[in-house]
Amino acid sequence: MASELWTPDGVEYIQSWKVGTSEDGVDVLKHEFKLSYRGETEFFGVVAVADEGESIIEDNAAWTAEHSIQKINERLQKIGSALRPEELALKKNTSHRRELAAIFRDFRKHQQKRRESTGGKIYYAGLH
Repeated sequence: MASELWTPDGVEYIQSWKVGTSEDGVDVLKHEFKLSYRGETEFFGVVAVADEGESIIEDNAAWTAEHSIQKINERLQKIGSALRPEELALKKNTSHRRELAAIFRDFRKHQQKRRESTGGKIYYAGLH
């Protein structure tokens, strides 16, 4: 039954197992899914009674996936990630890539200057 569950893009069904029994004597199952989005991977589960229909499990999995995607987007925006890696590789984003390359180049240059300092002093870009 569970291997035939529909999942949204980026969501993969992993497994199901029995977690208990309801008061009515019906098995309670946990269905585990894996979400891969913007380079992040998140696992989540959907708990359902065994006699519930597949559509309820699919709806709950889709809702949880949407909620997880929102959390991932918020977390990435907090750290300043404006573009996905696959979007960054597009030709239209060359100016953004050049800007990032300049930042990395400056960082490497300052890192090298810090290594060259004899007294272990911190190198400040304004002081030469």
